[in-house]
Amino acid sequence: MRTVSKQVKFVIVSAILICIVITVYTLRPKQEVIKIGISSGSRWDVPNSSADNAFDDAIEQFEKKHKRVKIIYESGIRKKDYEEWLSDKLLNGQSPDVYMVPDNDFYRLVNQGALVDLTGYLSEDQKKDFYPVALETAKVKRNLYALPIEANPVMMCVNTDLLKKENINIPNNNWTLEDFLKICKQLKKNNHGYYGVSGYTWKYALAAYGGSLNGEDGNILIDSPSMYKSLSFISDIKQIEPDKNVLQKDFDEGKVAFFPMTLAQYRTYKPYPYKVMKYSKLKWICIPLPTSSSKIKATPVKTTLMGVSKTSRHKEIAKEFVKFLSTDTDVQQNFMNQSQGSSVLKKVVKNKGSQNKALGDKIGTGILTLNQLDNMLNNSVSDFTFSCDRRKFERIDYLINLSIEKETTDSSLPSIQEEINRKW
Repeated sequence: MRTVSKQVKFVIVSAILICIVITVYTLRPKQEVIKIGISSGSRWDVPNSSADNAFDDAIEQFEKKHKRVKIIYESGIRKKDYEEWLSDKLLNGQSPDVYMVPDNDFYRLVNQGALVDLTGYLSEDQKKDFYPVALETAKVKRNLYALPIEANPVMMCVNTDLLKKENINIPNNNWTLEDFLKICKQLKKNNHGYYGVSGYTWKYALAAYGGSLNGEDGNILIDSPSMYKSLSFISDIKQIEPDKNVLQKDFDEGKVAFFPMTLAQYRTYKPYPYKVMKYSKLKWICIPLPTSSSKIKATPVKTTLMGVSKTSRHKEIAKEFVKFLSTDTDVQQNFMNQSQGSSVLKKVVKNKGSQNKALGDKIGTGILTLNQLDNMLNNSVSDFTFSCDRRKFERIDYLINLSIEKETTDSSLPSIQEEINRKW
């Protein structure tokens, strides 16, 4: 009997221990696995081997603060393949919890209900930390559907050597379209084989006149006074050199006075010998794009946006991660150091350490300062490519450039607007 009694006790104790282990295992907090979708390398179409490091660092920091969270992503997806990769995931019901919103697809994804509405998720004080344009690019009809993590403004690079050689005053930060056109005409008049500008398009001119592609009725607006003015200005520029297709290589060779360049291109420009090593003695500065009036913001800015999937089963922690990427100053500083864009936070851009870490070590001092970058971002507008989806914008760009080439802008704009709003 004693033997049986001992066996029974052993079985009972063992059963109790097993139940305790099962209960503890069942009740303990489960690990949340957050899947994110990002493209590999630079988001700005420039060479960059360290862009992914900033994401890896941010993930590591977030996981340390949230012990039960594991963040994973599929690496090696190139930017040119990312849009198709994400579309397939969304179509097959396999959307990442958090994903980078592809250029020109923001409006489409919002209209399809693919993104969580983040309106009200940031406090008023947190909103003030951002450059206004950064948050504006993430809004549709005043509602916030993503958060920005990087900004990439367009600047005007000025060949100061060329202008000094031609006895032309170097424009300041407050220059106008009139100043711009006057300098281009003067270079043509001097007839020394130099050119005014390369790469200046109708998009920059439209921003300079305070125009927009967003109509009040929700349709695309093309037949507008600001568009007519901008295309007229482009025609004036083209008439200065009607037979010459001025290219970036002409600027590299010191033959062109002005060349619009994104911040990412600027930060990549000098480190790569295949670009301009033999022209390294060329002296140039960066200033804001010219505007038609001091009251108009004329610096187009693109942003990298991160959104939360509407189908995510981990929405709360996913929103927290996106907020962490966008608002944490250490994370934002690391993005600015390792990528080629700018932080979206004012305090990070104005941090003195950014001059050496993000700007000065690669391209020298004096060409672009943090104060200049801060001024540009405070006086910038959302790039027009955010106004509609990629294919629609490509069609708009094609038709407008065709009308410029055929000199039919006055008669073509109404029909272009009708086609875009009817067929696209």
